[in-house]
Amino acid sequence: MIKQVVTHLFEKAGLQLGDSDDGNHNEIVVHDDKFFREVLVNGSIGLGDSYIDGLWNSHSVDVVVFKLLKAGVYNPTLARVYDLIGSFSRSIHNLQDRTGSHKVIDKHYNLNPDLFLKFLDHYNQYTCGYFEKTDNLEKAQENKLELICNKLDIRMNDKVLDIGGGWGGLALYMSERFDVNVTMVTLSEQQANYARKLCEGRKVKVYICDYRDILRLFSPNRFDKVTAVGILEHIGHKNYREFMTAVNHALKPTGRCLFQTLYSPTNMILSNPWIRKHIFPNHELPPYNTIHSAASEYFQPLDEIAFQDMTSHYVKTLLNWNERLNKAIDTGTIKLETSEHRTWNFYFLSCAGALRAEHMRVGQLVYQK
Repeated sequence: MIKQVVTHLFEKAGLQLGDSDDGNHNEIVVHDDKFFREVLVNGSIGLGDSYIDGLWNSHSVDVVVFKLLKAGVYNPTLARVYDLIGSFSRSIHNLQDRTGSHKVIDKHYNLNPDLFLKFLDHYNQYTCGYFEKTDNLEKAQENKLELICNKLDIRMNDKVLDIGGGWGGLALYMSERFDVNVTMVTLSEQQANYARKLCEGRKVKVYICDYRDILRLFSPNRFDKVTAVGILEHIGHKNYREFMTAVNHALKPTGRCLFQTLYSPTNMILSNPWIRKHIFPNHELPPYNTIHSAASEYFQPLDEIAFQDMTSHYVKTLLNWNERLNKAIDTGTIKLETSEHRTWNFYFLSCAGALRAEHMRVGQLVYQK
């Protein structure tokens, strides 16, 4: 009965299930019937975990996720419980307080940088590239960095604060191309140590601190520009006002700030249970209006460049990362356990599918103080 129910739901989404890859390219090849119970009972967690465990496979995991989301196929029973629990937790707890904000660092960003560098570009950009007139990841990430600098009107000797600066790629790019002074803050010791070596000899300083420490560490009106690329997903809607207060404190009068972030295309905060479990603990994607409302207390949008949608570019970015990781494993330049490899595959491809289905979006927002 369970098998029939799940098969019906997947067929409703236009997905074919088979027990072998017989040349007809069944979109889902089921290796173990435990798959059906996992999906029916545990929803997105069951779909992802059963993939990690090898209960099913597909040549196009991103297409599977895209079709399931686009068709609105979602288990109406226990899978809903995970969403309700997550929503309840976010409503009564600040999951990204000073203690909670370290969970994603310990789980993900403090992993050995060598793993990330095997699939990232040479500027170590772990955020959406900009595939304007190119299909090359290296060029797309340089395009993104140039786009950020142009929107901020970066000029020689500017003082720039880069919040959540990752492995230092944006700081390096700005210091190389524009000879600016960059102060980068991150909670990750691994990222900070790598960024210091990467930017050695440049006008770049790296601090290990929480964004909430900006008010204590830096004098008011110190920076000409502020960047926050790929960090708002880890701030949490309960902390957006505090985050914007820190940015306002740091920024000079008439200074510019740029945020690049994933966001919910609905009026609801989104948080995928599988991503929370395996990749980004406590992450959440707020509606665009939630971000804009918090920013508008201190800043005004720069009309002509206030917002740019980057969703289609992130799909290409994720597919490139997945291809590069697979190549690194195939050539032996990095070694991962099979379950780890499949976890990364499902992460990249399921996110690509969700973006294609417009279940989440990504964009750049530019403001002036």
